[in-house]
Amino acid sequence: MFRSEYADVPPVELPIHEAVLGRAAEFGEAPALVDAVDGTTLTYEQLDRFHRRIAAALAEAGVRKGDVLALHSPNTIAFPTAFYAATRAGASVTTVHPLATAEEFAKQLSDCSARWIVTVSPLLDTARRAAELAGGVREIFVCDSAPGHRSLIDMLATAAPSRGSTSTPRRTSRPSRTPRARPAHPRA
Repeated sequence: MFRSEYADVPPVELPIHEAVLGRAAEFGEAPALVDAVDGTTLTYEQLDRFHRRIAAALAEAGVRKGDVLALHSPNTIAFPTAFYAATRAGASVTTVHPLATAEEFAKQLSDCSARWIVTVSPLLDTARRAAELAGGVREIFVCDSAPGHRSLIDMLATAAPSRGSTSTPRRTSRPSRTPRARPAHPRA
């Protein structure tokens, strides 16, 4: 076994979204995520704001503490945004390889009792089939857009969470003059 010459790092006793984004305001406009395909960049401020808005929309959709959400997406900047949003909404996240077959995906859904899926439109057929095979999935969301599915992009435009005095996001109305934000999404 390899032993580092450095002292052990104590575990962080925070939810992952707080451990990673708890100090986002300190980094503000510094790049947090850069999409390797198209160069789209999210700053720490944007990532923090976007994940909070999506968390509020997921909570409004019914995602609750103890639920499991399956994240089925290639490596894009939407992936960590959705991951942090799901954990802020109280869900545990199971990540599903984007090349998983519908059968492999269904087994994973069944094994962890996932009730929600977030995917991208190019992988939607596999996610739908997996949900049918596994049963128990309440809704499939998409990071980009697809007819008949709620989109994380639309969640950004319509759900503005109140930070309030607790960590639980609450939806508030969004003034129409607020600019709409769009996260990058994979090209089809």
